[in-house]
Amino acid sequence: MVKKIISKITLGILSSVGIMSAGFYFFLFANPIHLHQANLLKWIPILICFLALFTSGKINKETPVRYLPFLFIPFVVFDLFNFLYFPFIIVLAITGIVALLISRNEINKSLKVVSSTSVVGIFIYYLLGACRT
Repeated sequence: MVKKIISKITLGILSSVGIMSAGFYFFLFANPIHLHQANLLKWIPILICFLALFTSGKINKETPVRYLPFLFIPFVVFDLFNFLYFPFIIVLAITGIVALLISRNEINKSLKVVSSTSVVGIFIYYLLGACRT
């Protein structure tokens, strides 16, 4: 049982790192959408964080809750791109927690809907904030 948990957590961490790396490469380096100063847009790491931790959560949906904080280890990737600073890390942590919450089987549907709405609200807030600047 412990080997299965360790292998699923490791697979979740590797998938998060892979999704984060691909997302940052796509938005910041390849930039096929031609975003001007993409490194200043806060919605990009929010989207990447949600996708990475939702995927990790789906892989680990049967894993006990006490092991899920290990899935936040890939947040070190955000430091490489200067997105790991105090006020914004709270937003990323909330987004990650909600992504893991949505991916769990034991959470009822109404809580998943409220959580999904909050993530969409956070994303739209930062997306519209990028339009104002």
